[in-house]
Amino acid sequence: MTGTAQRKTQDGEIGAYIYALRDPRDGVIQYVGKAKDHEERLRGHLKDWRRKQTPVAAWVGVLRRANVRPEMILLESIVCSVGSGGWAAAERRWIAELRPALNLAIGGPGRVGAPVSAETRKKISLAGTGRVWSEETRRKVRLAQQERARRGWRMPEAARAVLRVKAVGRRHSLETRRKLSAARRGVPKSAPHRAAIGAAHRGRTFTEATLAKMRAAKAGWSPPESLRTATREMNRGAGNGRAKLTEANVVEIRSRYAAGGMTLVKLGEAYGVNASMVSRIVRRTAWRHL
Repeated sequence: MTGTAQRKTQDGEIGAYIYALRDPRDGVIQYVGKAKDHEERLRGHLKDWRRKQTPVAAWVGVLRRANVRPEMILLESIVCSVGSGGWAAAERRWIAELRPALNLAIGGPGRVGAPVSAETRKKISLAGTGRVWSEETRRKVRLAQQERARRGWRMPEAARAVLRVKAVGRRHSLETRRKLSAARRGVPKSAPHRAAIGAAHRGRTFTEATLAKMRAAKAGWSPPESLRTATREMNRGAGNGRAKLTEANVVEIRSRYAAGGMTLVKLGEAYGVNASMVSRIVRRTAWRHL
């Protein structure tokens, strides 16, 4: 098939291309799509990053700010009947094979990622207000999320940046905040997450009204056993923020005391703790996990 695929190839038939966009910096394919005229479609991608809020547009924006542009690869050319959508199966096949990070759907006809007017967004919001998903739908959503996680999928930073910008100034309702809190309660946080929270709150002062709200939220609530266990493990030994010794120090103290010639006072002075703490260490009433 020569020339642009936008022209009809035969009576009642058209040509279509399945293409991929590749990051020139690392050679990773980020997006797979379909176009009647691939050259015009590439020009559209290079313009969309200024006017659309989609993951692929945000990624193209990152490239353009770095003075590079995505590379288009033609994967397959197709001839199909007008209106038949015969290209859809090929697009789905390529997406399933390459698993590009920026495709929001499995391929085929649709308006995923297309700009939506404010009026249309309002209609969609009103239609979904008060809607309750069935347990079967929730199960399917969970399975789909687990499958994406199993494949190692992670939303690209460009897409995350777009979502962060859209979320600025947004306020959840009290009911939504309660649901989010209940969903996260008892889930252990990773060490980087805890460090980020600590850094964000360090030196922060709360108003009396905020403190009253926090006390009211905690009234009558007790952490589940899983959270208490995780907290104990996190604060054990050198993980405790007030600990002056490390696991290696404790092993040395017990070894030196057992060898003789060192009093509790001298060991305390050597390691910067008092004799009472050394006594508890050697008697194994402290640091019992070692």
